[in-house]
Amino acid sequence: MSAGEFVPALEECGLIRLLDRHVFRRVVALLGEQPDLMVEVNVSALSAVVDVSWEAVFLSLPDTPNVARRLVVVISNAASADTPRVWAFARRLQQFGCQVSVS
Repeated sequence: MSAGEFVPALEECGLIRLLDRHVFRRVVALLGEQPDLMVEVNVSALSAVVDVSWEAVFLSLPDTPNVARRLVVVISNAASADTPRVWAFARRLQQFGCQVSVS
């Protein structure tokens, strides 16, 4: 099953944030285990909100700047979301050293 088949349903019912945070955590762990790897991870614009849930995920990034530098976060569907919140989320990731693309 491709992401295009289930992501819209998760966005519609508000569960995309759970999936995005889980995938983000797994990617950060993977980068910690494989120092030569660079990974791009997609985060829905509906998830891209700096809040308590994401701050808990971000806690590991200051301690692992080498991981953050190898992480590219693509925020998708930004046109359909709260733009100031998406940009605040992008800036927060950039503060840790992540590369961010907003589409």
